[in-house]
Amino acid sequence: MIKASYLEETLHSSAYVAGDDFEHGWNNRDWIVSGVFTGTTVRGTTAAITETQTNSTHYYNRVDADYLSVHKDRTYLNGYAGELSLSKSGGEHWLGSLTYTMASPGY
Repeated sequence: MIKASYLEETLHSSAYVAGDDFEHGWNNRDWIVSGVFTGTTVRGTTAAITETQTNSTHYYNRVDADYLSVHKDRTYLNGYAGELSLSKSGGEHWLGSLTYTMASPGY
C-alpha cells in the first residue's frame, strides 16, 4: 500500500495555466498575424519541485546551460511559452509564413 506521505512528497499540490491568443487579418485576409502566450505555475514540496526541475521535460541540471541550476529549496516553479506568426495566405505570387516560438524551462 502506498502511504499518503509519499504521494504528498512526490506530487504537486497545485498546478495552474493561463493564456491568451489573438489573430488579425487584413487585405481580405491575404496577410494574417497571430500569436499565443501562456504562463504556468506549479507548487509542491521541495522534493516534488526538485524532481520537476531535473526531469527530462525541464532539465534544469543540463551541463550546457550555465544560466540554469537546480534549487533544492524551491516550493514552486513558473514558466511561460509563446508564439508569434506572420503569414501570407492569399493573393498572387507566393504564400508562406514566418513564426517565432519560445518556451522557458519552467513551462
